Amino acid sequence: MLWHIAWFEIRFWLRSWMLWIFLFVVGLLIFGAISSAEVMAELNLSNIYRNAPFAIASFYAAMGVLALLMTAVFVNFAALRDFSYNTHQMMFSTPVRRRDFLLGRFLGASIVSAIPMLGVSLGILLAKYMPWADRERWEAVIWTAHLKGILLFALPDTFFTAAILFAAAVVWRRDIAPFVAAILLLAGRAVTLSLLQGPQWDRIRSLFDPYAVNTFLVVTKYWTVADKNILPLSFSGLLLWNRLIWLGIGCAAFALAYSRFSFAEGRTKTKVLEPGAQPAIAPAVTPAPYLQLADSPWAKFLGSFRIHFRGMAKNTAFVVVVMIASMLCILALALEATQFQGNQTVQTFPVTYWVIELIRGTLDFLLIVIITYFSGALVWKDRDDRVDEIADATPTPEWVSYAARLVTLIAMVMVIQGMALLAGIVVQAVHGYYRFQFGLYAYELLVRDASWFVLMAILAFFIQALTPNKYVGYFVFIAFYSVNSFLWKPLNVA
Repeated sequence: MLWHIAWFEIRFWLRSWMLWIFLFVVGLLIFGAISSAEVMAELNLSNIYRNAPFAIASFYAAMGVLALLMTAVFVNFAALRDFSYNTHQMMFSTPVRRRDFLLGRFLGASIVSAIPMLGVSLGILLAKYMPWADRERWEAVIWTAHLKGILLFALPDTFFTAAILFAAAVVWRRDIAPFVAAILLLAGRAVTLSLLQGPQWDRIRSLFDPYAVNTFLVVTKYWTVADKNILPLSFSGLLLWNRLIWLGIGCAAFALAYSRFSFAEGRTKTKVLEPGAQPAIAPAVTPAPYLQLADSPWAKFLGSFRIHFRGMAKNTAFVVVVMIASMLCILALALEATQFQGNQTVQTFPVTYWVIELIRGTLDFLLIVIITYFSGALVWKDRDDRVDEIADATPTPEWVSYAARLVTLIAMVMVIQGMALLAGIVVQAVHGYYRFQFGLYAYELLVRDASWFVLMAILAFFIQALTPNKYVGYFVFIAFYSVNSFLWKPLNVA
């Protein structure tokens, strides 16, 4: 039964064009990077063969973070498909064992999540045979280098990520749970690596990196160009210990999910009345005000915005994300606000421009993640709640609904930016620095940075409106943002 469930999961995705789009996008990214001399120079790979073992391992290691985003899609669907389609009662009543159900879904999702990572090898192999390829920059295909890249980076990264996200989805049974887990994983990695700066922390930092990027850099730190061209990575030393540690953490996460999972649905506890106690009388219901369908579109827009913003303000997912952003912002400011450029030997006042830079470095990526997720959640809200036909039947212009949701997303971003502004002022006051420069704060955080996030929000909404699936929209926006982030600097475009 276990292998039947796993094979069903794999076969489902093999028939889905989404899996092959992911594989194509990963292959296209690697193909474009390895075919560009500017990008190779930016990645410090310009002096070695394009398909050297070091280059192959570098790309597999770098794609680990992108694998996190792809794995979230597959694992979320595998773990929560029954709840999304409201078939969990029927599925949970079948005579299937908990071990077969959970392990089958998890193995199927993990294997499928590893398939797009093969695009790294696919892009490298195809780039060699392009007409414009410089033959002097390529050597014979070393198949063992591709195999070691898969075994050392692609499979462990996918397994660990899938275990963490699967555990979050199974325990909380919420669509947002894997994405919050992904945010916490990335944030924890960033904070840990920033705290362990310096050569004296190389070994510890290598073991604490779940994607082994820093481990790879430490292991190959003193390799010459000749070494990078011929030496393959080995299953030993720091790299082996890193992989074993995080595979063990992945197994522990799955064990936690297994122990917490139950086929029984959660039931609300019924309060039993004590002998002689009188039942509470329900209060009288006040009639709702008459809804004027002939209201102006702007009145409908304001009403729709209030509904969506109030719903998001009470949404547990948004509250959790705001708490995470607050924690990261306060932690970064508390640790580095009085350290000039990270130099612990030079103590300075927490001047406003340095506090703003710390806020940007801490929150920019998190805000992109928030825009990515909540753009899909807002655009697809009616269809996810199965009220889209009712909403479409109301005499309301379509632009009202989309505009209200877009403004809601922008308002969410501004709330987080405002929270970061207040955190910066508080940290300055705690350190005895009272020259707050409110104008500089407002311009940099609420005008300059906010304008960029507004553009990203509009783009994310546009992509979600065009794509036929929420998860495809997520990946298209992420792929665009990733390409846009590293493409312009090598091309000297300011």
